[in-house]
Amino acid sequence: MSPPDPAEPLNAADTRQGRMLAELAAMGMELARDLQQRALAAETTEEATRLAQSFHQISPGLRQTLALDMKLIRFARDLSRERAAEAEQKTRREADARREAVRYRQAEIGAQITPLIWQEADREEVERDAATEAAVEEAAEQLQARFDRWVADAAIRPDFLEADLDDLIVEAAAALGWDTARVWGDPDPPGEGADPEDPPSDSG
Repeated sequence: MSPPDPAEPLNAADTRQGRMLAELAAMGMELARDLQQRALAAETTEEATRLAQSFHQISPGLRQTLALDMKLIRFARDLSRERAAEAEQKTRREADARREAVRYRQAEIGAQITPLIWQEADREEVERDAATEAAVEEAAEQLQARFDRWVADAAIRPDFLEADLDDLIVEAAAALGWDTARVWGDPDPPGEGADPEDPPSDSG
């Protein structure tokens, strides 16, 4: 007997083999009952003996059919567990890979934003005439906390890994109240700068 097709349902009773075994077992039981009833109703000893022998001859085949049916049920159950375990492992691997990719993407954004946080904190405190070390540190911590909240929220978005890195950096800067120039040190983000003007022609 061939094993169940992996594409078929894992419920043994729903497989082609399961249905065939169930039908065979039903026919065997029907025949066994018929022989048993006829043997009990036999009018002569010879007829009863003959029918009883026939009953015993088909009994091993019926037991084998039922044993195969149970084996098929165990096979389907084990296969179902194996598939469930494989699916769980695949899901875990994919989740681990995504977490690692998310951490790497967060680090990429942080590498651009974090150094600017201290610069911005120092600039803000200078403007407020409060540029002490403690004041700058407190301002930096507040900006860092805002950035951490933003990047944590952004990381759970479905498009976080597919989004353009520069766009995410600009979005992070906007969340901190910065303009594009503060991030890139230039009014135009990478790849979007104006074309340089043509040099003046030499009239001489």
